[in-house]
Amino acid sequence: MAHSTIYLHRDFDGVTSAALVLRGLREEFSVGKTALKTVDYGEPWSETTLSKPCAVVDFLYHRDATYFWDHHPSAFPSRIAESHFRERSNSGDTVWFDPDEPSCASLIAAR
Repeated sequence: MAHSTIYLHRDFDGVTSAALVLRGLREEFSVGKTALKTVDYGEPWSETTLSKPCAVVDFLYHRDATYFWDHHPSAFPSRIAESHFRERSNSGDTVWFDPDEPSCASLIAAR
């Protein structure tokens, strides 16, 4: 069983999103022990080394995320990050973004 980390924004939507992802990782991919790490704005996010495999929910895109879900129009800290996301998204990778979703949890639940 693989171990994983879920990086989440520390608000209700982030916690709910992490719970949904955790359930999915365990049921679909037999992921074992999972660490939950809260992240917040003001941290040097793009310079942070992420544990892998990992998921980022309800927070800024990170190029090293194995899985990514967000709904905020501000999900991309730079044009480079957005371009990287688009490349992954267009190739069918495990990243999702929809600014029309009312919450990150609803975006995850729709998958």
